[in-house]
Amino acid sequence: MADGGRPARCAAQAAAHASGYTLLELLVVLSILGLVTALAAPPLIRTVSTWQRQSDIDSVMEQVRGLPMRARSGGRTMVIDDASLQGTESPLRAPDGWSLSATVPWVIHSNGVCEPGELMLRRDEREVPIVVHAPFCQPRRPALDDGGPGP
Repeated sequence: MADGGRPARCAAQAAAHASGYTLLELLVVLSILGLVTALAAPPLIRTVSTWQRQSDIDSVMEQVRGLPMRARSGGRTMVIDDASLQGTESPLRAPDGWSLSATVPWVIHSNGVCEPGELMLRRDEREVPIVVHAPFCQPRRPALDDGGPGP
């Protein structure tokens, strides 16, 4: 056009519309993101919870593995039963939120040799048995109903 104003203004408006997204496009993208988050978040939360629970169980298992060395270095026999687990000088510490009991009391002799025994680690309704095998105090978890790791 002769005055040049009209086509330049139409081109500027077209450029402004081409550089942004419409409200409908943004709503569709946000809806998809919300749907993906709703589908992915629960399994991720369960996974983190499972990792924390397994870390707590592994912590107790490591403490059990270290008891023969403590008995040898102290030169004394250790008896692991409910009374010894409840005292202030307990040889094993349950992680926060867990309780620990000896369903079958066991003895660790001053030379580091163990007699068989069994511990029960509890949190809420969950119970985790830990069986200690003689003579080397090797703790094992029996096969669990929920498909957890076995011996």
